[in-house]
Amino acid sequence: MAESGSEDGSDAQSSGGEDPGCLAAFAVSPTPFEKISCLGEGAFGAVWLARCKETGRNIALKEVPRHLAEPHLLYPERDVLRQVARSREDGSSWVSPALTELVMSFTTSFAICLAMELVEGAHLLDHVRAASRMSELHVQWYTAELAAALTWLHTAGWLYRDLKLTNVMVSLSQESYGRVKLIDYGFAFYGAWCDKAVGTLRTMAPEVICCADSSWLEHLKLVCPTAVVGYGPAADWWSLGILLYELLTGQPPYGHQDDIVLEGFQTLQAQLASPGMQWPGDSEASGAAKEAVSAFCRIDPADRPSSGAEVRRYEFFASIDWAAVDSSTAPGPSFDTTLGHTAASAAADPCRPRRGALPVACEEPDPFTDW
Repeated sequence: MAESGSEDGSDAQSSGGEDPGCLAAFAVSPTPFEKISCLGEGAFGAVWLARCKETGRNIALKEVPRHLAEPHLLYPERDVLRQVARSREDGSSWVSPALTELVMSFTTSFAICLAMELVEGAHLLDHVRAASRMSELHVQWYTAELAAALTWLHTAGWLYRDLKLTNVMVSLSQESYGRVKLIDYGFAFYGAWCDKAVGTLRTMAPEVICCADSSWLEHLKLVCPTAVVGYGPAADWWSLGILLYELLTGQPPYGHQDDIVLEGFQTLQAQLASPGMQWPGDSEASGAAKEAVSAFCRIDPADRPSSGAEVRRYEFFASIDWAAVDSSTAPGPSFDTTLGHTAASAAADPCRPRRGALPVACEEPDPFTDW
């Protein structure tokens, strides 16, 4: 649920060919949670459907094996999820309903764990594949919700840095039915400026790509003379524009490149090749939709939105009820409820990850002592 995987879904399922009924029983866990089924598996760990032994509450449990755990990534992920939870709990200010929250964090002898709000449903990528392209009314609503989520994160001092279709779910959960939920905060960064190339190449802004190789910056400067090494919140708005384009057309605008070392410069060249986004000949996107994509994806970060308030004034969002978007009780638009999973369906057909977290000796000093 909260673990990044490849957008082709190759990392999202447990290995086939094994009959769950023939697998050995899970070892008793020294945690407050009982693991039920693996929901997703990525490069750094797995996410489980788990149940609190004391309360019976279902949660999403992210386990990162200690030998793969990176403190500089996991601590920010924990902290942003914790900040969302505490802000909702104290009720002192509005929090976007599209943000997921932390339940608790803990460690075991073999893994670093995050227990998070469970989001049932399917990724936006699954909905795009099922429909080929989404209706513009759905796209308006979903991107409005994501714009509100980014606004909260930026205001709270966070960069999200990995907005893509597989990090957004359309919820089947009762308390957020039909709403989108932003998941996987593994690349979240606290600060207004960063100089590390982080995220998914096909949704990266040009200035993010250039952080992978400083020599590429000279090519960006030919189009944007003020370009410097690094990026800020404008990079997240670029990614929202790419996501908006994908929802409207069913395809990413610059191809499916994935390796920033081998394909980063190629992607940057494609971004800089023409002053505006190229649209398929059979595109049914409205002029307002195309203008919104163009506004989010301007080469110069200074020309992109500077705030969520600016985004709300776009013509594309003229029909959006922003009070409903900001409300946690307003229902989302109708959607395909046959996609994805629920806690019941996952429990009925349990999966295990392809690779498990083997017990390892703790580092000395343990970098997660205050986890």
